Amino acid sequence: MGQTNLPNAQGYLERTPQGRHIVRPRKLLRDFAQQLKSDYVTNRNVVQAFSELPPKNITDSITEMCVRRGIQFAFTLASGLEPNERNVRQELAAVYVDIPAAELQIELRLEMVGRGANVIIMTPPEEDNTTAGGVFYDRRTLSNGLVGVNPVQLYIDFAIQGGRGEEQAEFLLEHSLGFPE
Repeated sequence: MGQTNLPNAQGYLERTPQGRHIVRPRKLLRDFAQQLKSDYVTNRNVVQAFSELPPKNITDSITEMCVRRGIQFAFTLASGLEPNERNVRQELAAVYVDIPAAELQIELRLEMVGRGANVIIMTPPEEDNTTAGGVFYDRRTLSNGLVGVNPVQLYIDFAIQGGRGEEQAEFLLEHSLGFPE
């Protein structure tokens, strides 16, 4: 069994008289997102869709339907950001739901597309479909009234997205998460 896989082997943890303390949270989060990337992308059920409606109307429709049907949900990516967390501009509604993503897409009458999606509906893998440490853990109510994923999950989702998403993830690390280098 190799010691290099232990968090302490990477210098993330420090042992103190009070217990273990994370000393490099930014590096830990960056490394965690990178290791999670292929598994996460492979195991999420994702529907990419298009709607002519403005993003606010889409998020309101998703919220109304999920609340009415008792579906657990949380917005992420651009629709999960507070105004002060925003570094990139995207007209995108992205949401996690705890039902098959296609059910929501069909009920909302969204057109599935391969490119040009402005609505992304995701069902997380079963082990992440929980409030006890998965994508629904510690959801937050955003200033616009939407329910968003927690800031760490938001960072992971942007980091996994790549491109401009990686820029947004770094902005969150620098300006919103408050993790020391």
